[in-house]
Amino acid sequence: MASRVGSRNPMHSCAVGKVMLSNFSKEEMDEFLTERNLPQRTPNTITDPVRLKEHLQVVKSQGYAIDDEENERGIRCVAAPVFNEKGVVLAAISISGPAFRVTKKAIQDILKKEVMKAASDISQRLGFKEETGCEPR
Repeated sequence: MASRVGSRNPMHSCAVGKVMLSNFSKEEMDEFLTERNLPQRTPNTITDPVRLKEHLQVVKSQGYAIDDEENERGIRCVAAPVFNEKGVVLAAISISGPAFRVTKKAIQDILKKEVMKAASDISQRLGFKEETGCEPR
């Protein structure tokens, strides 16, 4: 992986970015798409705004995002949102690795649950209370 502390990736091509984008309001999303282009990082990168919006609806409803070699060839990633006490997404955490290890099956069977559990634990420590009816926004 070509990852360094402080490095940045386009939001639309990485799992952490897609989790964050999936929680944008309609106005924030429209502004994002107006101000930014959607560069193609790999053949799998979603570059069509309509398709991206549809994909982000799925991300939000399932509670996690997958970067299926969309940012870097040979690398897969799964990410989940971290909520504050008001149910606002303020961060995301992820697991990344080589696609031969981070397989689609491993994501579905193990990794998505692990990353969602870790994100939930962090969210609860920040005051987010799912069981009291505080719904994510």
